[in-house]
Amino acid sequence: MCALWNITKPEDEAVKRSRQLASSILADALDQRAKFRLTFEDKTTSIKDISATLINFGAAGVVVEISALKKASQSFVGAAVSCYFSVRDRANKSVSNFYTFNSSVRTVQLQPNGVVSFVLVPPAEVTPAQQRRSVRVSVDQERMPLFLAWRELPPGANIAEAPPLFSAGPQGQGQVKVDNISSFGLRLMVQNAFMGEVLPKQNTGEVFSFYFKAVAEEDGQEKTFLANAVLRNIFSDPQQGETSLGFEFVAVGGLNKQKRLVWTPLKANGLADLSAFIFKWNLLDFYREKRVSEG
Repeated sequence: MCALWNITKPEDEAVKRSRQLASSILADALDQRAKFRLTFEDKTTSIKDISATLINFGAAGVVVEISALKKASQSFVGAAVSCYFSVRDRANKSVSNFYTFNSSVRTVQLQPNGVVSFVLVPPAEVTPAQQRRSVRVSVDQERMPLFLAWRELPPGANIAEAPPLFSAGPQGQGQVKVDNISSFGLRLMVQNAFMGEVLPKQNTGEVFSFYFKAVAEEDGQEKTFLANAVLRNIFSDPQQGETSLGFEFVAVGGLNKQKRLVWTPLKANGLADLSAFIFKWNLLDFYREKRVSEG
């Protein structure tokens, strides 16, 4: 009996701590009216991801509002769902922490204001999310107001003295556009006429150096990045008059005390500091979507 008690007691305490931590994180999310991203299996709905807002939680369940659904279909009841969300750090409001948990839909309700809500089974635990780093998101001048490119800058270079090969956004006069980006790479769309002037010869495997600024629209967080990227694929569209260039990030840059360039090879998680921006942009794209019919 004593041996069995000693084995099971730590497990009971671990479960209790997990539930207490989950409750604390959800309390922060509720205070901040956090947006949730709900992901269902294909057999549940054709809508791959649904954005929702946390409005309540407790022993009865986690209640989220889903403005994207026009009607409360009972077909969601019992469906497994993965939930992703972020909350601002208590000590540093400029930092967002990302979380995920798995659950299922307990009930579907239509509120008096006409908004559909799901009551989810309370999660046993809420864990740090991987921030879905492989997700690619579209960017514009608001999200990326500065983008400069060079052929590979060598270590020790003075970047201030190296004129860029080309730029995107306002500086590029519409000739070059950053089409999408992830923590692992990006895609540029370049006008064919400009390609002939600046990049008459393109070879996959060639390395370029990029300097760009990322801005999160909602909270104004911004950060500059310096990265080396390998040209992985090229696709020219004569009809559209533009060429797509796909790049993979391979190194992150910084300056030493002498203001000289230093490169550090990237690890498996890509540009880790860019992940927070990717996550925020991706969620915001869902929040901005118009109401859609249930799949």
